[in-house]
Amino acid sequence: VERVVRTDTYGGYIWANNKWNQLVTATSLPVGERVPTGRGVTDVVIAPSNSQLLYMYFNDRIYRSTNRGANWVRSAAFGESAANANDNYRTGSFKIAVDPSNADVVYVGTRDDGLRRSLDGGASWTTISAIPVGLHSYNAQGNLTDTGGGISVFFDRSGGTAAGRTNVIYASSWKNGIWRSSDGGSTWAR
Repeated sequence: VERVVRTDTYGGYIWANNKWNQLVTATSLPVGERVPTGRGVTDVVIAPSNSQLLYMYFNDRIYRSTNRGANWVRSAAFGESAANANDNYRTGSFKIAVDPSNADVVYVGTRDDGLRRSLDGGASWTTISAIPVGLHSYNAQGNLTDTGGGISVFFDRSGGTAAGRTNVIYASSWKNGIWRSSDGGSTWAR
């Protein structure tokens, strides 16, 4: 059984050899990023079609591992997008979704920058403009009081595949509603 978990105070873990093993270590991250941050992992997933391939949202960045988390490569093209692994919505949504039909098709629901998609395993990213950023709350002075739950993405395998991608995808934007694509993410309708 393939299992990973994220923790809101530090790191993420993968189940191997009958124990949980830390994914965020001084040797697993790229050399320039091995300074402990004390920050949690916003999300970590195993690609459904390739158990060696993992994606992780950590320290506002997206990482990819092709060896079950032993080593991570940061997606430079993603850049940074603020995330808080310890926010009030940490248990209620998934930020990364990997197409079950194609391990290189990855969606990341960000808090402030909308829904991002890669069709090439994180080498490049586009923003899905049809889906709005989740709503934030502000007080009377205009200060941010709640960042909301961001965007979550789910695949529905019952709709089949086309061009190597799952056809039916759902994306929920915090306090904006749910969008559906029936053509592998090319178009979206509320």
